[in-house]
Amino acid sequence: IVTDSDHYPSADTGLLVIEKKDLTFDLLDTTATWNGEGHMVDSTNPQNADFATVIIDRKNNTANIVLDEDAQYLLNALANVLNIDFDGDVQMSTIIEKYNGKELAAAIVDLISELEKLELSEEIQKALAAVKTELESLPENGTVTVNGALPAEIGKYEVYAISYSQYYKTATAEAELEIVPVQVKVVLDDVTKVYGNADPELTHTAHYYDHEGKELADAGVAVVTAVREVGENVGEYAITATAAVTDEEHYVLLAQPEAGTFTITPAAITVDVQDVSKIFGETDPAFTYKITSGALVAGDTLNVSYTRTEGEDVGEYPITATVAENANYKITVVNDAKLTIQA
Repeated sequence: IVTDSDHYPSADTGLLVIEKKDLTFDLLDTTATWNGEGHMVDSTNPQNADFATVIIDRKNNTANIVLDEDAQYLLNALANVLNIDFDGDVQMSTIIEKYNGKELAAAIVDLISELEKLELSEEIQKALAAVKTELESLPENGTVTVNGALPAEIGKYEVYAISYSQYYKTATAEAELEIVPVQVKVVLDDVTKVYGNADPELTHTAHYYDHEGKELADAGVAVVTAVREVGENVGEYAITATAAVTDEEHYVLLAQPEAGTFTITPAAITVDVQDVSKIFGETDPAFTYKITSGALVAGDTLNVSYTRTEGEDVGEYPITATVAENANYKITVVNDAKLTIQA
């Protein structure tokens, strides 16, 4: 509109119309792994896109209306619906203090009814109707909160958002938030012992993962009962186990653990052949050995045979021992003994 005729040529009076911008308003479907904290569906929105979010929990028959203190245009509109007298901008605390959740839900329904009279796209009309239906259909025993705790428990939540802004055209978005249990995988540790020793503890490692496979801290909820295949000789024995979680609401076991391996290794012993002597003309005494390192398990014996260098004259004759193979032992033989024939 030209108002300064001294500097500009005259022109017919016109009307300047400033239209609201179109708004691309997105809520991103989200899967979150339970961690005991509240979650909200991610959003991608420009600034000044005043909006309210409605979170529906069908399982518990609740609705949570989330308002932002910065959504001033929307707050003022709700105040008008609620017939609140205010000078300037209404404060969110004023609305929350005076009206309970169901009253605010009714105000949003009324506001939607007014919006439905506008020329809106079919998609937006449909989304507005969905939010309206959700809020209207809460039975008398349902619960509506305002800026209540965000969803934290396992389950699916329907999330609706309505943008009612001074700068953008009315827009809506909807998405689903699913909070899923922590995944638990139990891995049995391989265990080893030396033949003859007592069995060590059968151990395991519990791994915790979120829905994207990222490993989380050990929550200590895995309970494992493990046993091993019977046997005490050297060899490999299967370890089997059953696993469970103590908090089945928030944790889920991916599968029963795969078998582990219990290995028994040979015991190391050292056999030291002993020196012996005799008088010339006598028969050879019995050859003997002594275990100088390690020990035989109770009830076990070694099969040892001996030879010596031939000769019966006075002098020294080396003794050689041969120990029959025994899978349960790693045997070292010290063959430095001798038979001494004395005059």
